[in-house]
Amino acid sequence: MPKEISMKNAMALTLAGLLAAPSLGFAAAPDAVMVFARQGDKGSVSVGDKHFRTQAFKVRLVNAAKSEISLKNSCLVAQSAAGQSFRLDTVDEELTAETLKPGATVEGEAIFASEDDAVYGASLVRLSDRCK
Repeated sequence: MPKEISMKNAMALTLAGLLAAPSLGFAAAPDAVMVFARQGDKGSVSVGDKHFRTQAFKVRLVNAAKSEISLKNSCLVAQSAAGQSFRLDTVDEELTAETLKPGATVEGEAIFASEDDAVYGASLVRLSDRCK
């Protein structure tokens, strides 16, 4: 349980710091959404001759703005340290909310996939407006 407490404390401190910084100019934009992600299970799927690998993340989205934020044109993307991006394969419904109220938090699992094992190197999950 200490990891969860530490993550909550870190989130509270980060949120407090961000909300106290008026120079950041929070507007109702995805830039005000904090994305906390923790790596989960690695896996694979095979169907006939088709194969792909998966990397799961436990994801928490927090609206750090003082107004509601639209997530309608945003999607989750996983990236490796080298900057390679991986497609979202499966996501819990909680993470697909179209809006987040001020201070609101949603969390769930997001699973990313690739045709090779490079997805196992994904170490960052972020929101992007470059959704396909």
